[in-house]
Amino acid sequence: PSLDWDAERQVASTTERAVVEREGLTVQGHGATAAPQMNAVRFQRDVQVDLQPATTITCDGPLVVDYARHRARFWRQVHVRDPRGDIWADRMDVRMDPKTRRLTQVQCWGHVVIQRASQRARAHRATYDASTEKIQLIGHPVITFYPDQVEPDGRPTP
Repeated sequence: PSLDWDAERQVASTTERAVVEREGLTVQGHGATAAPQMNAVRFQRDVQVDLQPATTITCDGPLVVDYARHRARFWRQVHVRDPRGDIWADRMDVRMDPKTRRLTQVQCWGHVVIQRASQRARAHRATYDASTEKIQLIGHPVITFYPDQVEPDGRPTP
């Protein structure tokens, strides 16, 4: 509904709900700042990112997207919902390949929980490498398997 433009600093900002759409990607949140010359966008709070075909990332915010470094940094109560499973963390950095625009690496910090069907992993940190499709758990990792405590759709039984 409203957008402020600072011509001197070349920055656009709003305190309202903002939506950015790109090919295969929709980002929305309350309060946004964009610096087109610096290739950066920041969403302040209540952030949701929808990636095609079926991945959603939410966080309390902020989300800082640095196009020059090909990185997005999610802060506070980060939750990734994907058909393959869920990930929760305090902070998450997502790195993309500059040419293909595909995910290359995800790093998670603080209270990391990874849930996939009846398997749950916890650690202080985790790193996902897209080229190998492997996750490395760092800092007191714990992996738990609950074969009898899974709903038909794969969610853990409450």
